[in-house]
Amino acid sequence: MDPRADLQAGGHDKSNRSGVPRRPGSQRPSDSVSQEWIGATVSTVSIEHPNASTYRQTADAFRAGDVDRVAELVASDVIWHVPGSHAMAGDVVGRDAVLEWLAALSGLGFWLREDDVFGNDQHVCAISVMGARRPGVDVQTRAISVFRYRDGQQVERWLYPDDQASWDQIFDG
Repeated sequence: MDPRADLQAGGHDKSNRSGVPRRPGSQRPSDSVSQEWIGATVSTVSIEHPNASTYRQTADAFRAGDVDRVAELVASDVIWHVPGSHAMAGDVVGRDAVLEWLAALSGLGFWLREDDVFGNDQHVCAISVMGARRPGVDVQTRAISVFRYRDGQQVERWLYPDDQASWDQIFDG
């Protein structure tokens, strides 16, 4: 069978963000995948960098309310740079301050979903959708987070939201 016909017939899941055909069931970047692409078979092995995995663990712990696990994964001297004109904007300095900042989100109906996470020995980039659902507010925006990691811990974070007005509304409680 012509691989192009297979693609047109929906034999591969073309919904991934990279645009490269992916076999059904292949979801995570840590999967090994053999792909047929316009008549050629391309074998790829992509193992997620440990810092990217650490970020995913941090986000999962945040969603689960596991403050102790978040504290383990964030350095004591961490700095977050939070943009905006809302009361929670500015530099958040130190692990305790970050944990307090995160705790304040619970009353805002905050939620987070990662669309993609990748990293190397020093940095992690997370492409996420962040939002808030509470009475009178149902808003979201895509945000890019760039992290600096040291010895497997998050030491700095810069947040870049797509829609500043929506971003501010998320945090205006």
